[in-house]
Amino acid sequence: MPIADPILLNLPTFIETPRLILRPPRARDGEGIYKALKDGYEGFVKWLNFPAVFPYTVEGLEKEARIHHAEWITRTYMRFLVIHKETNIIIGRFGYPPFQLNWYVPFYGISYLLSESWQGQGYATEGINALVRYAFEHMQARKVEIKCDAENPKSIAIPERLGFEHEATLKGYWPGKDKDKLSDVLSYCCFDMSRLPSLDIKWA
Repeated sequence: MPIADPILLNLPTFIETPRLILRPPRARDGEGIYKALKDGYEGFVKWLNFPAVFPYTVEGLEKEARIHHAEWITRTYMRFLVIHKETNIIIGRFGYPPFQLNWYVPFYGISYLLSESWQGQGYATEGINALVRYAFEHMQARKVEIKCDAENPKSIAIPERLGFEHEATLKGYWPGKDKDKLSDVLSYCCFDMSRLPSLDIKWA
């Protein structure tokens, strides 16, 4: 059933997995986000069409964190910071981007960015597993999708590890890694949680 007013959904704001905390951005997160984005920024430029020169300041990201907190409440942009439980360090940003928040079906897309120092240890798979479950259990999702650059094997590995189906290849969907050509994108989807790896989660 369509969700008439997503603002009235009583959604948990705190997700705990064995190694991670996921929560919306808030005041005083700017410095931590700055460090997370600085760690491996060259790789983000390659795949995410970010500006070639690191454009962020702590003050600017502090303002952005407060804006994203408000957007989370209004359900217009549901971004989560990814926090390493043992160290309390912000290591990435995951979320449901505005153009993939379809409250009518409802179905949602998930995006993810993880600091380079924390890649290759299963944190992205663990966090995205939690967000897929969050969508089905709390946001009444009927479908969840993940889109990946067709030439980015690290990104592709995540939906495949989570049991998503390869739904389509989208030709020339967004700017490629060399910026002069359009890149193909692989679209993955799932319609329930039956193929997800097991995961211990606490919601609050």
